Amino acid sequence: MASGQGDEQIGAVERRSLEAVFDTADSFVGLLDPDGAVRRVNEAVRSFSGVDPKTFLGEPFWEGPWFDHDESLQERIEAAVATARSGETVEFDATHVSPEGRAIDVEGTIRPVRDEDGTVETLVAHGIDVTEQNRRLEAVQRNQARLGTILDNAPLALLVIEQDGTVSEARGAAFGATDLEPDTAVGQSVFELYEDFPEITDSVSRALDGTATEAELDFGGKKFQTYLEPVRDEGGDVQEVIAVAQNVTELKTREQELQAWKDRLQTVIENAPMVVFSYDPDGTVTMSQGKGLSAYGLEPGELVGQNLYEAYADDPALQRDVKRAAEGEDVTSIQELDDVVFKIWFRPIERDGEVERVIGVTIDITQQKRQERRIEAMSDATNDLIDARSPAAVGRTVMDIAGDVLDEPLSGIWTCDEDAEVLEPLAATDSVLDAMDATDATDALPTIGPGTTEMSVLEDGSVRVVDDYAALDDPAQQDAPLGTVAMVPLGEFGMLHVGSGAVEPFSDADLNLVRILAGNAEAALERAEREQELATHRQELERSNESLQQFAYIASHDLQEPLRMVSSYVDLLETEYGEELDGEAREYMDFAVDGAERMQAMIEALLAYSRVQTQGEEFTRTDTAAVVDETRRDLSLRIEETGAEVRASHLPTVEADRTQLGQLFQNLIENAIDHACDGMPTVEITAQEGDESIEFAVADDGVGIPEADQERIFEIFKSGHRGSEVPGGTGIGLAVCERIVHRHGGDIWVDSAPGDGATFRFTIPKTTETTLP
Repeated sequence: MASGQGDEQIGAVERRSLEAVFDTADSFVGLLDPDGAVRRVNEAVRSFSGVDPKTFLGEPFWEGPWFDHDESLQERIEAAVATARSGETVEFDATHVSPEGRAIDVEGTIRPVRDEDGTVETLVAHGIDVTEQNRRLEAVQRNQARLGTILDNAPLALLVIEQDGTVSEARGAAFGATDLEPDTAVGQSVFELYEDFPEITDSVSRALDGTATEAELDFGGKKFQTYLEPVRDEGGDVQEVIAVAQNVTELKTREQELQAWKDRLQTVIENAPMVVFSYDPDGTVTMSQGKGLSAYGLEPGELVGQNLYEAYADDPALQRDVKRAAEGEDVTSIQELDDVVFKIWFRPIERDGEVERVIGVTIDITQQKRQERRIEAMSDATNDLIDARSPAAVGRTVMDIAGDVLDEPLSGIWTCDEDAEVLEPLAATDSVLDAMDATDATDALPTIGPGTTEMSVLEDGSVRVVDDYAALDDPAQQDAPLGTVAMVPLGEFGMLHVGSGAVEPFSDADLNLVRILAGNAEAALERAEREQELATHRQELERSNESLQQFAYIASHDLQEPLRMVSSYVDLLETEYGEELDGEAREYMDFAVDGAERMQAMIEALLAYSRVQTQGEEFTRTDTAAVVDETRRDLSLRIEETGAEVRASHLPTVEADRTQLGQLFQNLIENAIDHACDGMPTVEITAQEGDESIEFAVADDGVGIPEADQERIFEIFKSGHRGSEVPGGTGIGLAVCERIVHRHGGDIWVDSAPGDGATFRFTIPKTTETTLP
């Protein structure tokens, strides 16, 4: 009895212990009848259902509050209960929605419990909250997926190599640069895959032996930077090797191009007349390179370590530029040091807003500056060519330029004779005269004839540079001490030789100056030729004026004297015998007087015509409106007799001979009145300003002029152009108008048609500012 009570006490303790475990477990535990009815559940069910566990005792397990949100889930749980009732343990997973709406992932089992006879008497349902575990697993899976995406798309090739050399994983976009697909590589031996590439297999062997390896491998014409890292287990043994390869073909190509560019730059620095240097903000030189250093008596690197402020203490301008650049300013300047002219660029290099160093580049521009000075001197000397008025003066000036500006002492110039068969010497430099012991060009230089090199160059018309004159087969100057010479044709005017006694080539710049000089010389010779022609014309004009003056004297004295005598004797006859003369005799006497008067008028008109050039006045600022008013006053009796209306409007001020301008308007107004239709004539005078001249118009309403007569009316003694003779007309009035207009540098013409009147137009150049009212 005592023993039985003890066993009962022990059993009671175990039950209490089991119940305590049952109720305090964090996971869901439930006891079910074989038919699935809930017999008992622990307190953990509250976290799933939020209700008292006792409320659903005796209910089917699949209808509990943890499954009631999903009918299909209830059906699966019901099926699982049936399977467990048959004696099998069943696993299930479910997602339960808590009263707060939170999804709870559950992994559960339903395990059958048998009695002594093997009959299922109880089902034990067990569920674990795996929500957080699933979230972590999903995060790991997402990270693995991202990592896989990166590995598949990164410009890398990743291999995981097992201890025996088998590839267990292969990923990466860099495989696209090879003929190997990642999937194909998996499962194969790396030693077989790359048996033709010993550099690869050797690197893998070293890594499998435990040595991390880095190498640049050439695979199929592509370059790969490869890293092989052994992965060890806890015992330190190599378990596998991770190999990562990066396609660096493009990078290596760029590096090669960069190196090639650096090499070219270095070649330029070492061979071009330039200097590249750098210095610290305190002025200490850190680098100096370039062929241009030799111009300053320096070797590459010689300035390194020196301070620019101290080395060039006597050059304040250079020190200022060095300081400005050290303070962060880009500087460009031109400096001169020991007769060397150089252009210098300073470029400060900054880091974090502070000047770290200054890069400087200098280029020797001594020759460029020399050329600029020569061009300036050429320009100044060209002004002397403009003032040269004769071929001899042109030749002397050109030789001065060749010797002084071009520094080509042995130079000469020839001109063509009238037949262009030979070239005659015109001028030579002093050096040529001294070398040939001559006083002028004709003694120092030969005449160039046919068959010589010089004549062939002239005929060709192109510049020819002779490297060594003495080597020519047909030189015109057999004994000339010439070396290199440039032969330059001067068009139709001759030839220029520019050279020296030395055999040295012309630079492009020097030859360009020679061409400029030749062009200026050709233009000056052409101008001198025109000057000579103008001088000849002036002489002929002066002789013509003298003849006109003689004619004027004869016309005013000798020619008029017989006319005066005829008039006097006719008057005397009328006085002495007038009463005895019959009508016919008186008519004859009238004819004689009228002829003498007409002859007198013609002589006076001719005299006026000749005096337009010989006795004209200086041009002055002349108000044409005032001149027309004076002309109307002078013609007032004629205007009143004919009833004419003379109107003028908008007449300007011009540069003219006031008296001749008045004569011009008077002749045109009288011409309009003389050839008026029946009735009172109307004359309209207007002016219009053009770009270079003023155009005047004198319009009438007369009978007009036939087109065939519109040019001849300005010829001397051509009157009667409008169909009838004008009484007392001489036929010189319009010729005088034309002569006056031509003296003023203008033109005169007429616009007319018979019956429509005539408009005489003439121009006066605007030699000074001309204003219209």
